[in-house]
Parts: sequence; C-alpha cells; structure tokens
Amino acid sequence: MNFIEANFEHSEHFQEAVSMWDLDFRILSKNNFSSFLSIYTNQKFQIGRTKLDGKIQQLGIRPKGFRTLVVPVHNANNFIWLNKKTDGKQLLIFPENENIDAVSYTNFDVYVISIEESYLFETIEYLGYRNAKKYFGGSEKQINLSELFVKEFHQIADEFLYYVKSDKENGLNHSIKAHTFQFDNIILYLLRFFENNEYRYIIKPKMRRRDIAMKKAVDLINNDLDVMPTISQLCRYSGISERTLEYAFLEKFQVTPKDYIKATRLNKIRVELLRNNSKDCKISNIALFNGFWHMGQFAADYKKWFGELPSETLKR
Repeated sequence: MNFIEANFEHSEHFQEAVSMWDLDFRILSKNNFSSFLSIYTNQKFQIGRTKLDGKIQQLGIRPKGFRTLVVPVHNANNFIWLNKKTDGKQLLIFPENENIDAVSYTNFDVYVISIEESYLFETIEYLGYRNAKKYFGGSEKQINLSELFVKEFHQIADEFLYYVKSDKENGLNHSIKAHTFQFDNIILYLLRFFENNEYRYIIKPKMRRRDIAMKKAVDLINNDLDVMPTISQLCRYSGISERTLEYAFLEKFQVTPKDYIKATRLNKIRVELLRNNSKDCKISNIALFNGFWHMGQFAADYKKWFGELPSETLKR
C-alpha cells in the first residue's frame, strides 16, 4: 500500500505526491498557495482528501483504467469543473475519457475517489444494481446531494483514511485485501445512493458566446507559450470586446486576461527553472524569452506568486 498525509507549500511537491495522476497546477494569484493531502493508493482504488488554497487552474491526466468521482467535504466549496460551475452540494463523476480541467479558489476541500474499472463494474454486477450502472456511462455527471449524504460520507471516508494512517504509524502491514474490505463500505455507500436515486439524463446547456470566446482565447494563450498574444489580439481572435473578455475571465478564473497571461508566463518559467539545474542557466535569459523585460519587476512578481525568488527555485 501507499499512504501519504502532509501539508505542502509548493504546488510541485503536491503534484509529485499524488501518484497515478499527471497534474499541471497553474497558480493564478499572488502567493497564497497551501495544500493538505491525505491519500491512500493500491492497485484497485485510490481515495484521498485534498485541501487547496489559492486560485489554481487544475489541468492533467486522470488515472487510466480507473473511474473517478469527487465528493465535497462541505457546502462552501465553489469551483469550476469541466467548464461548469459546481458547489459543495454536488457529487461529480468523470466520464470515461475525460481528464481533469478545473479552477479552484480558496477553501477547496474534496474527496477524490478513483476505482479500477473492472473492480467497479464487477461490484455493480454482483449487487445487481442496474440503475447505479447508468451513472458511469456517457458524459460527466453532477448529482445534487443532501446535507446528510455529505455528512455521512465525510465520516466513513475519514474513518478509512484514519484506519490506514494508524496502520502506517504503528508499523502494521495489513494486506491490500484487508484495506479493500474496509474500502468496500465506501463503494457500497456510493452505489446504494446511485441505485436508490433514479438517474435522469440531463441535456447539457449550450455554451454562451462569451464562454466560447474565452475558451478560444485560453487555447491561443496555451497553444503557443513562446509567443504570448496581446489583449487586442485575443479580442480579435475570439471575436468579442475587451470588456466582455475581461468579464468572462473574471467569472471563471477570478483574474483578468492580463493577469492570466502573466500567471501563465510565470508558471512556465518556474517549470523551466525546476527542470534546469545547470550552473550556466541564466534566469535573465529565460525571463526575457518569456516577455519580462524588467528584471527587478520580474523578480518581485515571481516572489509574490511563489513565495521565493527565481534564484531560490533554481537552487532546489
């Protein structure tokens, strides 16, 4: 088994700890990133509680061959998931081939459960839960929850994580079979909920014009990180006014297009510095290549975003 529980001050350390996921976290606001992770992993399933602070664009690849669900810890959780607004009253189910694409803000706190597909569907078949099976087909699902469900799920999920944490702290080596037996309580609770709540197909609402335009603008920014577009170029490319574009970015990312571009540049530089341990690496060259002409301002912005100077990142 693999169990980790820790607080992280840097997003890259958090990303390294989340095995099975290939994550790209982009810090969108000035330095207020902090995180907590309690996660258990084996060959059949992974369950973890994730707390994040800060405005963060979450991109990446989810575990292959697994089906993933997200359950809120409390009802104060507001974030964007697969271009949809969600809150702490909704359970989320990833579709079969969809990867992570979310924007989280302050007090993001969720359980993420990934279950190996054959194990999940064998359990559903064994229980004879025909209705529950419908929830894992087609597109993504957002399912409204009661306060009682959230409270009870919180309790059984935390009990499981406490159980495996105690095993590790006491030097016990319970088998995967024993942990799977404990985890089955979580699966059964979820599947029983799905089975007893008739699935209704919900037609996706059409994307608004400004949402389509913003997606085009974000794609343009991310598709060619070497040459960042100007705000005017983004407006021409997406076909909307600067005011409408700014409103769309504020609604989804809680930052302006200008700050989103700056954040994208700074995150790209950080990745380059972390990957480059050469003594001959010149920070000024990397900064200039990414559109920062004033080194003093660049260093100040970098420290505000990540809590350390570029030179400190390079030494890691």
